[in-house]
Amino acid sequence: MVNINVKWGKEKLSVDVDTAESPLVFKSQLFALTGVAPDRQKVVIKGRTLGDDSWTGITLSEGMMCMMMGSADEIPQAPAYSDSFEAMDTADAKLEKMPPGLKNLGNTCYMNSVLQSFRSLDVIRDAVAKFTPPEGPKGPATKITQAMRNTFNELASPARGNTSEDAVLPISMMTDANECFTEVQRHIFDGLKPTETGTKTSDFFRGTYAVTLKNTESAEEPEIKSTEDFFQLSCFLSQEVKYIQTGLKEKMTEEIEKNSPLLGRDCKYSKKALIDRLPAYLSIQMVRFFFKQKDSVNAKILKDVKFPMTLDLFDMCTPGLQEKLRGNRDAFKAMEDAKIEKMRQAKIEGKDVKKAEVEEIEKEENLIPFSFENDPGSNCHGFYDLQAVITHKGRSSDSGHYVAWVRLKGDQWAMCDDDEVHPVNSEQILKLSGGGDWHCAYVLVYGPRKAYKIDVPEETAAVQDENLASSTVAMDMTSEVVAGDEGEMAGWWNNAEKRWWHPLAIKLLSRGPMPKHIAFVMDGNRRYARTNALGSVVRGHECGFKQLTKILEWCSELSVVEVTVYAFSIENFKRSEEEVSGLMRLAEEKFNLLLAESDKLAEGRVRFRFFGDLSLLSARLRALIAKITLATRDYEKGTVNVCMPYTSTDEMARALEKIRLGVQRGLIREEQISEWLISRCLDGGESTTDPDLLIRTSGEKRLSDFLMYQISTAHLHFSPVMWPAFGFVDLCKALAAYQYYNGDIRKTRDRLDSAVPSASEQKELQPFFDWMEDEKWAELEKWAELACE
Repeated sequence: MVNINVKWGKEKLSVDVDTAESPLVFKSQLFALTGVAPDRQKVVIKGRTLGDDSWTGITLSEGMMCMMMGSADEIPQAPAYSDSFEAMDTADAKLEKMPPGLKNLGNTCYMNSVLQSFRSLDVIRDAVAKFTPPEGPKGPATKITQAMRNTFNELASPARGNTSEDAVLPISMMTDANECFTEVQRHIFDGLKPTETGTKTSDFFRGTYAVTLKNTESAEEPEIKSTEDFFQLSCFLSQEVKYIQTGLKEKMTEEIEKNSPLLGRDCKYSKKALIDRLPAYLSIQMVRFFFKQKDSVNAKILKDVKFPMTLDLFDMCTPGLQEKLRGNRDAFKAMEDAKIEKMRQAKIEGKDVKKAEVEEIEKEENLIPFSFENDPGSNCHGFYDLQAVITHKGRSSDSGHYVAWVRLKGDQWAMCDDDEVHPVNSEQILKLSGGGDWHCAYVLVYGPRKAYKIDVPEETAAVQDENLASSTVAMDMTSEVVAGDEGEMAGWWNNAEKRWWHPLAIKLLSRGPMPKHIAFVMDGNRRYARTNALGSVVRGHECGFKQLTKILEWCSELSVVEVTVYAFSIENFKRSEEEVSGLMRLAEEKFNLLLAESDKLAEGRVRFRFFGDLSLLSARLRALIAKITLATRDYEKGTVNVCMPYTSTDEMARALEKIRLGVQRGLIREEQISEWLISRCLDGGESTTDPDLLIRTSGEKRLSDFLMYQISTAHLHFSPVMWPAFGFVDLCKALAAYQYYNGDIRKTRDRLDSAVPSASEQKELQPFFDWMEDEKWAELEKWAELACE
């Protein structure tokens, strides 16, 4: 039995752990103490995530500290369904009629869910309706296609009622819905005839991989390039996979073993695949079942893996295909910008933003084809909208229940549970990602996202260019960051637009005292996403990043040499896994982009540093942070400090731990401990100054455990503007307030400045400081090296 400490947010728990029992027993103890269910816990011990079944690779010692993440919020219950959309928030949307149900004829829920999913796809429904069986003997493909046509016709018959009793396809009995899905798909592709232009129905579902095989044991052996067709993608649910995109990418790079014609023996090959043709319709299997030898059963992985309503596969494509997709993706940017402009105009005029106003854009006559002109059935832009979901409820593939969830129109969906059909919305669909015994997404079916031509009147553009008054400038800054299109990756440089009056404002401000170090609490990203109907809070954080890059440029122009930003609090780990994972993914994307822009980084000579308990981050993210820190350590023109995951309480606790170790190692004496020494042991060390100005956005007037030790003499400015809309005008207001109160700030700072040790005393402490620096850089180099292995 070992007693350890578990840190959960601000709470510290003492727990007795018996490693002879499974980790699930330990998690149950934590559940009793915190109310966080075991399947919602993430326990990190020395950088390793604790599983449910084994302590392998994890050693516990008396009094050690570990971290638990997870929300104690009540686990969402299965939604209550109404019989119509009347009770749902459909505003001005036209209500869609519920599709008819299919009776369960004895463990045929898997087949019913597959039929409902196929029927929701226009391309399948229309092709099957036109099917005419050939004369003579009928093979399996003809029989299955004919049976599907008959079933669809019966479902569409107004005299039939609400349920069809004839929903049996002539296929061998099975219990797995994906097995049924792929088998039926294969047969109807064989049964349906090509169109008059020669286009096959299968062309709408056929994708192509460009595959490269490289012998990792021989540099002389040339790469083998080939192509492979696919009709379904697989998402394997490994421990690291929290989003479907991650699971898809993992499978595209793998190591295989095959015979080498050059070496004449089996060798290891790296296999890399990129998509070279995107199908119009895409099905994805969530690989949830595996054979459990102990119980001789196909057990189920209940893991929560998020999937999006709109899927973008651009970054999984070959460079050649990406180049072809780019032009068509502009149509989506224009469409989103037009919708945002309508919303903005409605807000300016004091009107409610109605869906009907946005939907005016989406007229059928303006619909843009989703396929390349010379490749019918392809996807020419890389965007997909979710059309259907097949879920499984239960613990194994041999038992449980399958249900189809199909999109009717817009946000209106239907839950097709055999002969029971209920209306649901997109929010309820997103809850099907797993994590418990309720319905878990098993098969996802995506269709091409629709794009519409947008005509922007010339006078509208002219008016927008002429509005340069300061009141309008603020409105422009609020609206410009909304257009953070998913298909456009914002870089770290040259994002800040330059107005004609910016140099004048900078010149006026530079006549007064200017802060050298500004700290930002970037608050309001989530509210911004909700207020502007961006669909996901992560989109709000994306807009917040884009605004950060502008703020950094403006600070440079204003001669601010150091900026510290509160990017992620340790407390934020208590938020939903979707948001936390989205933020971590966004951080990886932006840090990768920063490294990719190394030439601009070197040109600007801006040093990046990261404050906080970095051990709580993934190894991949730590490696990126290490590379950035090492690459910029000698840059001197400016400094950006990124605090993630951070709290001031944790920072001070780690500083005191360094001092304790210093005393233990004989590097310092207890009487040498002072305020000055503590400040030198904080994350910034000697190479940072205390902030002169702290700005918090979104109207909140609190510090949220940020730089509590360093801001005792800083001017605090609370802006009502949400961070993604915090523009140049708002920054100037904060600087003007700082200048107004600067005299009082200086007097307070002079009075409170702690005594600095003499030169001889500092020299005596230098071995301790050298030890801290050596430890820090050694750890960073280790993280960077691990990434290269």
